[in-house]
Amino acid sequence: MRDALRYAFLCLFKPSAAARESGSVPELALGSFFYLVTILLKPWSMPPGSGSAAVLATTPWTELAFWDTALTAIGFLWLASFLAYLKEGRGWSYSLRLMGAMAASAAAAGLLAGGWRHAPIAACLLGLLAASFAVKFPRSQWLGLVSFMLGINVIALALFPIEWASGLWLEKAWMPTTIVVGMWMLVAAGLGLREITGIRLARILLALIFLNIWQAVGILALHRLGLISKTAMAALFYG
Repeated sequence: MRDALRYAFLCLFKPSAAARESGSVPELALGSFFYLVTILLKPWSMPPGSGSAAVLATTPWTELAFWDTALTAIGFLWLASFLAYLKEGRGWSYSLRLMGAMAASAAAAGLLAGGWRHAPIAACLLGLLAASFAVKFPRSQWLGLVSFMLGINVIALALFPIEWASGLWLEKAWMPTTIVVGMWMLVAAGLGLREITGIRLARILLALIFLNIWQAVGILALHRLGLISKTAMAALFYG
């Protein structure tokens, strides 16, 4: 218990230190536990008026847990891919890589926005292309990346009581709390991944931004394909 609390404290307030300790199985187990708890609490962290009651009533928890876990696993591939992709290159080479990532992201989002018949399949194929660079991510850093990224879910857990209360009687508190959680996790992830990979912070933040774009595209594509229900999609987005 003491080790778990210590690791949670590091993830909350000292992400670089947490990242240095994330390359072992115990931290992976702790991070997995934090992540599992966030899935359990996800329906109750939705904003007021978003239909959280409908999510609880009509969406099996197993569906939400399955797709959240699947998208998180795919997200690790995308994150490793973007980190490896943006790590390489200088000057014009890096600029071309950045433009390529932006173009692929815009194409995937545009396909879905267009509502074309085969748009979801095309978006999924683009997603596989975006994950192809994951093979270049150092094997020695995989355990640290997964353990740490799972571990920083403790940030969402720390502020969950405010999100839950906002659904009952503090409606105006939900949006500021969500912004704080998002920014806190973004900064923590950036600092921790810099410690793990040695990549510049600016490039890591870009990789995290692209990750969020692709996860949103993935959720929409799976919904358009009829694999994710509307209520589960709402919970995945708000979570």
